[in-house]
Amino acid sequence: MRQELGKFLEKENLYYATFERYEETPKGRSVALIKDIRIKDSADIIADHVWIGRTSEMKDLKLREGDIVSFYGKVERYAHAPGTKNSKVGEVDYGISRIKDFRLHRNYSSKDNRWPHFLVNELDERKES
Repeated sequence: MRQELGKFLEKENLYYATFERYEETPKGRSVALIKDIRIKDSADIIADHVWIGRTSEMKDLKLREGDIVSFYGKVERYAHAPGTKNSKVGEVDYGISRIKDFRLHRNYSSKDNRWPHFLVNELDERKES
């Protein structure tokens, strides 16, 4: 489902996603799995998941599974390396890199102008159930 990211190739955008977990790559690099990636002002999910490099901003946030996060990043094309699960070596895919201004939105506030209406409604529905 990451093919939708291709529409935003080489453009910096504000993204919203759900944090899943951290992992270490075989080369010892720390990465974060984020899910249900949306671009600002759109309720549509443009990627089901993406692995992003763990930034210094993330280290102090004490992220938990299910936390809503936002960040600026740039969509880039890459080729899958040997050992990648469910992908062929060299297969081209899209990811988000150059992550900056990473924020945690665990405690939603209507004063936060980075919250689009669709996420506010989604969180209000979660609280009610």
